[in-house]
Amino acid sequence: MFKDNDCQVTNMWNVFKETITKSAVKHIPQKRTKVKDSRPWINTEIRKNLRKLQRLYKQKKKTGDQNTKEKYNQLKHHTQKITRQSYWKYIENIVTPKEEEPHSGMKKFWTYIKHKRKDNIGISSLMMDGKLFCDPASKSNILNRQFKSAFSANSKFTKKEFIKSKRMDPSIKHQTMKPFNITTNGITKLLKNLNPYKAQGPDNLSPRILKELADEISPLLQLIYTKSLDTGEVPADWRTANVSPVYKKGLKSAAENYRPISLTSVCCKILEHIIARNIMQHAEKKHFISTTTWISKRPFL
Repeated sequence: MFKDNDCQVTNMWNVFKETITKSAVKHIPQKRTKVKDSRPWINTEIRKNLRKLQRLYKQKKKTGDQNTKEKYNQLKHHTQKITRQSYWKYIENIVTPKEEEPHSGMKKFWTYIKHKRKDNIGISSLMMDGKLFCDPASKSNILNRQFKSAFSANSKFTKKEFIKSKRMDPSIKHQTMKPFNITTNGITKLLKNLNPYKAQGPDNLSPRILKELADEISPLLQLIYTKSLDTGEVPADWRTANVSPVYKKGLKSAAENYRPISLTSVCCKILEHIIARNIMQHAEKKHFISTTTWISKRPFL
């Protein structure tokens, strides 16, 4: 796939991404989606009964026939009964997801919550400097400034400053971390453990596609990852994130009451996971981390 002139990481990544995207468009069936009923528990049988109820109602009003009225009432009670049963069965499926699809429960749960919401307008109006801003551009700029202020500025440490800040003994020479190899088998394992229901990043590569093609694409990713570590080059897609604000608590008009959720490239997360794991193994082996220090070992994926 990679030619000699594609020696740069960015070129290799672009070829990889474009090939996956074109193959997905060509081979994955697509269909035009219809506007779904806001009540997912309404199945085909219930819809048929509702249409039949409408016909009987019109016929009853038009003719006033007693027999038609009785049929309408019987069908109405039956439809109400099966609708209630279907509703509670739907709720039960949310609470107890299938064993073969352990992640499907949360998706159904949030779909249900979305249907129960009375509004779907996203972020409410935000207040800044005594003024209320309602348009999307202004709200985006306000939240962007708020999220930016929450991060500390980058500071460069010298070796002496770092040793002093960590209260390390300068007389002890710590062994430099040796280069590590990224294996195809390791990448394949991480790809197969991806949650297919997670959102895709700015590169538009779905976790489901990456998981299904784990054996085929892991050798290509191994070349890209290795080249990236050797050259220090990172593709632009890996340095980009889709940031969504999520409300925490307090006034909804205050930007500080929202926290950012970043959706980044899944392929980049895999490389981050590999690097972080090797750094932690080296730090633990050389006792860089104090026993009283709490370190989060939460995976990136």
